[in-house]
Amino acid sequence: MPARVYGVLSLVTFAGAVAIAVWAGWRESPALGVGYAALALVSLLVIVAVFCGKCAARDRCGHVVLGPIARLIRKELKVSPYTSLELTLTSVLLALTFVLPLGWLWRYPLALGVYALFLVLGAIDVGARVCPACNNAACPLSKASS
Repeated sequence: MPARVYGVLSLVTFAGAVAIAVWAGWRESPALGVGYAALALVSLLVIVAVFCGKCAARDRCGHVVLGPIARLIRKELKVSPYTSLELTLTSVLLALTFVLPLGWLWRYPLALGVYALFLVLGAIDVGARVCPACNNAACPLSKASS
């Protein structure tokens, strides 16, 4: 299968994990569900602006939709190595998005299990298929950077 198919699959699994976290948060409190959904959306947009916006491969993005969103946010492409601040911000936002829900997901064991399964499958998909196929030499996860 082409990397783009794997890119779509990883986005679907990560979106599924976020949807499960929103549902479980909503069950705790509608404000928690809406707040987490907003955090996940803002995190995604910031990551796309900061990380994907500098990607030389954004026109051939394996994740299919992140490249076009990056072009909408940041029209000009300034390819350069990622700074420590950009890598840290991206990492912190990803951690917030995917670790924070554990605070309420533990009350729903089945949802927690599916959430964890989706995260693991998405991470394996990205690490094994999407990133190695990418030719963004500036990205620390790409095979092109080695």
